[in-house]
Amino acid sequence: MQEEKIRKIWGVPVSKKYMLNISEDGSYEVVWTTGEESAEEFEVHTKETGKLKKLE
Repeated sequence: MQEEKIRKIWGVPVSKKYMLNISEDGSYEVVWTTGEESAEEFEVHTKETGKLKKLE
């Protein structure tokens, strides 16, 4: 299971509520959806947006 691998490697809990979307330009947004996952219509809500910075 992917969540278990993440917990073991990173040592952090995994949220099934939020999803992280990262664009090629380094911008990101943390979102969640409301409505039925199997339904064609659902709403996407943004929790946070930002831009990743290169580690130096």
